[in-house]
Amino acid sequence: MAGWAGGRSIRPGVRHAVAVAGATGLAAYVLIAWSPAAIAAAASAPGAPQTQAATGLGHLGVHRLSVTDQTAQAASPAGVSWPAAGSGEATLVPATVTPAVGAVSSLSRALSGAGGPVGVTGTPLWAEWAGGASGAARSVSLRVLPHSAATAAGVNGVVFTAAASGSAGPIRVGLNYAGFADVYGGNYGLSLGLVQLPACALTTPNIAKCREQTPLQSVNDAAGASVSAQLTLPVTTSAGTSTGGAATAAAAPTMTGSAPVVLAAAPVATDGGGPAGTYSATTLKASGTWTAGNSDGSFQYSYPISVPPAASGLAPAVSLSYDSGSIDGQTAATQAQASWAGDGWQTQQSFVEQ
Repeated sequence: MAGWAGGRSIRPGVRHAVAVAGATGLAAYVLIAWSPAAIAAAASAPGAPQTQAATGLGHLGVHRLSVTDQTAQAASPAGVSWPAAGSGEATLVPATVTPAVGAVSSLSRALSGAGGPVGVTGTPLWAEWAGGASGAARSVSLRVLPHSAATAAGVNGVVFTAAASGSAGPIRVGLNYAGFADVYGGNYGLSLGLVQLPACALTTPNIAKCREQTPLQSVNDAAGASVSAQLTLPVTTSAGTSTGGAATAAAAPTMTGSAPVVLAAAPVATDGGGPAGTYSATTLKASGTWTAGNSDGSFQYSYPISVPPAASGLAPAVSLSYDSGSIDGQTAATQAQASWAGDGWQTQQSFVEQ
């Protein structure tokens, strides 16, 4: 059996010189050794597989999707009305005490509950017992001021007062913001917290010190659209002296109970945002450092990145650094590719050396 290569018959077991034309046009000779086993294998190579044609195929139909342009839909905020001025009295009792019939005055129109929140009808205010499972019932007078008072005091929210009638103790005072949750834009209600104002905020709000807000340790319940804080209202005796409480204000000697504590529900989000962020202007990150005005006119900014502590205490120092002058002189004829962090940004060349 003879093989065929380059137009010449090749005999088994015989070496033949085959002429191969190179890229340069010169003839080169390659010495190829053909063995009987190689020739037999080439002759018995399988042919192309025979397959059956597919049947029952068709074209897929066109299914058009209906896409709604969400940006074309007008938003319909639900809570955009400030609460009206109103007042009432809430009688608070421990969870183990059932309020007696008639314990709540019909004039105050307060809604009592044993140990639970007690709301004042006509206002978004409520109060709750926070003095343990025992103790004497206590009454709290709550009053919502008109929104004009909040505007005069520089409060972007609701101003209200709380005063103890008789005995005092720790209570939780709260406000339901469902009715005005969107009055200042989306997620305004989630940014609310309770703050305390000086008593003069109601009389001389134009004085700067009367506008100072002291944040309280508030709890914002997003599911219930309510914000609250625990405090102890001061008690004023018949002699006119006040004892205890989150704030103590002057009162008339003939007054029994406490002078009203001025509170407000206002946004308390800082530069770090809050549960829903913040729409207020932010400054540079407090943990970052920056320089400007050097002789080269560039601006540098460095932002440290916290890393988990290492067992040996050898934790690396990681940070993002920006230099506006690092991209000076870059043109189309130079390597102007930005780093993975962006133009002007860079990170340390981190590596472990042993």
